Amino acid sequence: MKKTVGIIGLGRMGLPIAANLLGHGFAVLGYRRHMSDDFVIMGGIPALSSKEVAEKCDVVITCLPGDGALLEAISGENGLVHGAHPGLTVVDISMLSIEAKEQAKHSLEQVGASMLDCPISGIPPQVLTRKTVLFASGEKHIFERCKPTLEGFTSTIFYLGDFGAGTKMKCVANLLVGIHVLAAAEAMTLSIKAGLDPATVIQVISPSVASSAQFVARAPMMAEQHYEPALSAIHQMEECIVIINTLSKAVNSPTPLLDTAARYYEGAIADGLGEKDVAVMQSFLEKTIKEN
Repeated sequence: MKKTVGIIGLGRMGLPIAANLLGHGFAVLGYRRHMSDDFVIMGGIPALSSKEVAEKCDVVITCLPGDGALLEAISGENGLVHGAHPGLTVVDISMLSIEAKEQAKHSLEQVGASMLDCPISGIPPQVLTRKTVLFASGEKHIFERCKPTLEGFTSTIFYLGDFGAGTKMKCVANLLVGIHVLAAAEAMTLSIKAGLDPATVIQVISPSVASSAQFVARAPMMAEQHYEPALSAIHQMEECIVIINTLSKAVNSPTPLLDTAARYYEGAIADGLGEKDVAVMQSFLEKTIKEN
């Protein structure tokens, strides 16, 4: 008999995660306010509420866009706590505040359930190819119990210790992403202004020590000025920066490069580019040059 895994949130990350789990022999019971036909077509089982998912699964993955969405899924009128049972574990893979995750964990523990903090690092195409990295944290024995399920959708998992360590590592990762994206935009803008062929720049820089994962992923998009659909939108980067800043201030760690990058992301959002992929920062930089 197939083990049934629950998923709350079937968006651009949750849907390919569900596909991977189905491909690895799990049954997947999913809930989304506006259910995706794609989920049903791939073999997923739609649920009527988060409560139903909790009632029928021992492991539930949450992949949600914000703190409010997580807390609603956990403690709302038809939230997970209302269908919780002993042995239920909620695995949150979102980039959300530690405070919201701690609140969700407390609510679950009040009804005999448990929670792991396991943010995922990667973009939707990497999910499909199992190239993402999971930053797992929480009680070790609970992690070990859930590990076979986590291995159903990603091949690289790091257990980092106490609950919250996963989000802290995700902050470190996204700090680098935010800086590297802007660095790639700056490099591509310089190369274009200097008269270099963008395709040649990408070919030369990508295998060099000067490259980064963000350059490899975003420089071709910058060269083609192709920013939709967004793999990771600018408004999402700004939301991540808020979480990173909260952590950096709490531990008194300076972030001068991220602070500089944040001003450019904020400017791009003010310019109406918030829904576009972060690769649009190259076009935004060019625009600021022309305006100055």
